Amino acid sequence: MRKATMLVNLQSRLASKHLKAFATIDPANLSTRDKGMNLVNGEWVGTKEYIDLVDPMTGRPMIKIPDTKGDEIDPFVESL
Repeated sequence: MRKATMLVNLQSRLASKHLKAFATIDPANLSTRDKGMNLVNGEWVGTKEYIDLVDPMTGRPMIKIPDTKGDEIDPFVESL
C-alpha cells in the first residue's frame, strides 16, 4: 500500500510540472482571482470580458473564464 501511495504522489508531482508548462491555471490551487485564457497560435491570450465559473458543490464562483466574443473568435478559428 505504501508503494502505491508513493507512486501516486510521484505522478502528481510530475503532472504538476508538466501542467505549468502548458496551462494557465493550476487546478490544485484554484482561486477566484485566476483567469483562464484562450490558446491561439500557440500563445495564451486573454479576452476583453470574463465570466465566473461556479463551483457546483458550493454555488460560489471558482475561477474566471474567457467570455470570448465576435472579433476575438476570428484569430482562434484562423489558427485551426
